[in-house]
Amino acid sequence: MTEPIQDGEYKSYYDNGNLEVAGHYENGKPVGKWTWYYENTEVKSTAYYQDGKPVRDRKWYHDNGDLESIEYYTDEKPDEEWKFYYNGSGRLIEIIRDYRINR
Repeated sequence: MTEPIQDGEYKSYYDNGNLEVAGHYENGKPVGKWTWYYENTEVKSTAYYQDGKPVRDRKWYHDNGDLESIEYYTDEKPDEEWKFYYNGSGRLIEIIRDYRINR
């Protein structure tokens, strides 16, 4: 028997009852904004999907809520530039250019 195609709101929880991930499916594919959480309820990552593929940007956060990195996507593929930030100060510490070439 095949699994039913997921459609609509999706949420998953840690064993302690805290939200782990929240997003939306259409015809079995992630769409719109998805958010992942640490067990301490801080946001771990946010990403945007269209027809199951990443678009725009994906942001990663340290478990204290500080921004860790931003991954950019163009035409559903990693873009040429990703940014990484220092935990604690939020200061930009590294930019990786031509990311697609290095993959």
